[in-house]
Amino acid sequence: MSTVSNNIYKKTSGLICNYLKLEPNEIYPDVNLSDDLEIDSLALIEIAFQIAETFSIEMPTADPHNLIFKNLVAYIEKSVNNS
Repeated sequence: MSTVSNNIYKKTSGLICNYLKLEPNEIYPDVNLSDDLEIDSLALIEIAFQIAETFSIEMPTADPHNLIFKNLVAYIEKSVNNS
């Protein structure tokens, strides 16, 4: 994992942990944000807004049942690299 990827991973994990009051070890690459962490749709919207502000990117709406943490990080990394 590159330094940029690692920083995005840590920042994104931190945002989610802070919002949901989770421990860092509860966020891992294959965690499903909706199913495993039981994040509701309102929380997903608020987290997406925080991510968009933090990384200055646009966040699309996603099917919450298919939202895997590593895919979210990959999307952010791609968006940051394209901006």
